Amino acid sequence: MFQRLLFLLSLIYLPLYAQVTSLDLNHSQSYISQSMLVYEDPHATLELADVLALKENSFQSIKNSIFTKFFTTSTFWFTFNLTNSTEDTMQRFFLFEAPWLDTINVYVYSPNNILRTHYLGNTLTFDNRDIKSNLINISHTFEPGISKVYIQVNTRDPFVFMCSIMKKDDLLLNLASHNFYLGILYGILLSLLLYNLFLFLATKGAYYAYYAFYVLSFILAHASYNNYTYEYLFANAPLLQTYAQSSFIFLLSIAALLFSQSFLNLKQRHPRLNKVHNYIFYSLISLLLFSSFFGGYRLHVILSIFALLLVSIYVISIALYALRKGNKSARLFILGASSGLVGSVLTCSSVMSLIPYSKWNYHALDIGMSIDAILLSLALADKLKIAYQEKEQAQKDSKTDVLTGLLNRRAYDEVSQHLINVYKRYHQATSIILLDLDNFKSFNDSYGHDIGDKVLQHFSDILKDLISQEDYAFRLGGDEFLLILPQINKEQALQLALRLKKELTINTIRYQGKELNIGTSFGISQFQEEDTSIKNVEKRADIDLYMQKKIIY
Repeated sequence: MFQRLLFLLSLIYLPLYAQVTSLDLNHSQSYISQSMLVYEDPHATLELADVLALKENSFQSIKNSIFTKFFTTSTFWFTFNLTNSTEDTMQRFFLFEAPWLDTINVYVYSPNNILRTHYLGNTLTFDNRDIKSNLINISHTFEPGISKVYIQVNTRDPFVFMCSIMKKDDLLLNLASHNFYLGILYGILLSLLLYNLFLFLATKGAYYAYYAFYVLSFILAHASYNNYTYEYLFANAPLLQTYAQSSFIFLLSIAALLFSQSFLNLKQRHPRLNKVHNYIFYSLISLLLFSSFFGGYRLHVILSIFALLLVSIYVISIALYALRKGNKSARLFILGASSGLVGSVLTCSSVMSLIPYSKWNYHALDIGMSIDAILLSLALADKLKIAYQEKEQAQKDSKTDVLTGLLNRRAYDEVSQHLINVYKRYHQATSIILLDLDNFKSFNDSYGHDIGDKVLQHFSDILKDLISQEDYAFRLGGDEFLLILPQINKEQALQLALRLKKELTINTIRYQGKELNIGTSFGISQFQEEDTSIKNVEKRADIDLYMQKKIIY
């Protein structure tokens, strides 16, 4: 009797549905919101009988194929018609592609005025859907004729209503396509996670571990708000599934802070910024705990989304700051974080009805985070490359004389011992030339140390031009220089020394209109069988140098 009364009421208000196109069940119908009318129940108190008794102008048409609203406490009622133009019954599936909707009550009046009701949503256990999928679905058998449908929807998450009526084969194909897409996404992310986890185990670099944690937290967040955690972890615990969605989003923000802190090396390179970073980190954890235990789920999910957006902006800001301060490894980090931010903003804005909904906007976070993960992995490789280059440069600098660019005494000790060993093995002629500048002290006394430095640099440049790539030039200290000449005997070394003296007479330094003549004295010695170290060879060259100076002066 009650059902007939409801049906009569629906006939009384039949003009209400004049704007609704009756959808043909012979074909699968995707995203049918534009074929519906909607009524907002701001107090979430109405029952089906109350909705049927509403005035004609209470329902509104829907402009878009997807119906979205900002966070709301309202319940929304949707109504539309479905036509089975055959003489047989048809099985069709209702599919709701926003996986996080709390309550979906589907009321279907058959052409014979028989009401059947389906109760769905994430407040129920996972098995309350006909096809076991992360997307909410239920099957219904439609009799020949026109059926009326009412759908009551409520959620504490962003309100995104995507409803389709599908044949089973089309639904299974849709789910397979969706799972294939997610398989590619998770495959990329898991590969990057495992690769960098392996690097962490091999190198003990903490930033590799934090990167793996960051990627894992995104996988968990994505799996939770797409209901995969519901299917595999919390099938009989709807409350845990609900809180997992926003808690894993919080976890993603926390992981982003930890990774950026480690990658940018804030503790050593930017200690003051590191203190601010720690303050934000602990504030975020406090916000997570407070909203979990005291704020209620709606506040929890709102804070988690806004926290993710703000953390993304903050991370990019500190990376820009670090790059400006000379941290070259922040380059790719900024690009990766920016792609993640753009994806987050587009998806969050889309599901919160701040921008028009589209498939690309809805999946922008997936795409952005995939690019983010790839670029951050490349950033880690770039960071390792830069660290290696800096280490190599530091080693080079430690063996290079700062003033002249020649090798220093530390390099001399290493190179000379190596060449002694080579000589003992192959017995190839090797000579050294020990040099110093004549009256160098007078340059400093007469013209100052700046001119003295220029004299040393000028002399060093001529040395570099004269020797070959196989030869070694050292500044041992002050105005004392030494050349090691592999595969050069004593006579050839003498010819090189004489060319050097000639070059010095041709290439002079001008100071205040005067030419400064640079003279040099040299001593030459050749490696011998009995030499056990370079000291023996150097000592003979030093004696030769002393004898030359004695002759000159």
